[in-house]
Order: sequence, then structure tokens, then C-alpha cells
Amino acid sequence: MANTLTSTEHLAALDRTRTAVLVRFRLSPELLERCYAPGKWTARQVLVHIVDTETVLFDRLRRILAEDTPPLVAFDQDRWTARLGGATRPLHEARQLFSATHATLRRLVADMSAEDWIRTGLHSERGPVTAESVVILAHKHCTHHLEQIAAAVDGRVWRAVEV
Repeated sequence: MANTLTSTEHLAALDRTRTAVLVRFRLSPELLERCYAPGKWTARQVLVHIVDTETVLFDRLRRILAEDTPPLVAFDQDRWTARLGGATRPLHEARQLFSATHATLRRLVADMSAEDWIRTGLHSERGPVTAESVVILAHKHCTHHLEQIAAAVDGRVWRAVEV
């Protein structure tokens, strides 16, 4: 897969999502307890899920850049949220983890060479995954879940848009 965005464009997208995610950590406890649809995660759980996923994507990118076709293990987001304190994890810790992980992921992206973008890892469920696809997922994943948080805060039901 050819690099679809320039490094500068990827960095700008990462910067936008970083800012948007960090703003959500300032939401009131009442707003954070709202769900984006009946039976779905609260805004707080979605926020913690964003943090968890950021750490996974950071690890995947590091492995792809440092190793030759490394294995990339899938993770069960529902188990992570249930078993790793998605509803109770201190948000100041989650915010710090997101900030540090995102900043370091951004540094990796800024330092990537043209050859780095096409390096691959082998995902346990999806098969070959490029470094670029991990970077794209880092900003698209945040954007997707920020829409859910916005719906929860606004008291709207969020539904995925089918393409």
C-alpha cells in the first residue's frame, strides 16, 4: 500500500485527535456517565477505551518498525473495558497515559522514513498490517469514538454510519 497521506498530514490528524481527546477528560462526572445508546458504553468507558487502544496501536507500530513481520495480537475491547477498570480507572491516570503514549507515537511517526510506512506486521485476525495502516487507525479510531462521546454528552443515540 502506498502512503496515502503525507507525514505532515498524518501528524496534523494525530494532533487534532490528541486535542479533541484531551478536552473530553474535562467533562463533568455526570456527562461522563451518559451512554451513547441504550446498553452501550458510557462516555467515560469510551474515553478509557480510546486510551487502551492508543497503547495497543503504539505497541504495534513499535513492533512493525523494530522487527521483521512481527506478530500483532488482537485484543478484546469489551474484556479490556470490563476487566481493566473502564468504569472505575482514575481519569487523571488515563489522561496521563494517553498524553505520554500519543506523544511518543507521534514522535515515531515524525521520524518514519519512506520505507517505514510500508513495513508490515502480521495481525492475528486481519493478516498483514502496514505501519501506515496503524497510524491511520490511530487517528480514525479516536475520531470514531469521539463521535460516540459527543452523542452521549448531547443525549443523542449514536449509530454507526454504514458505508
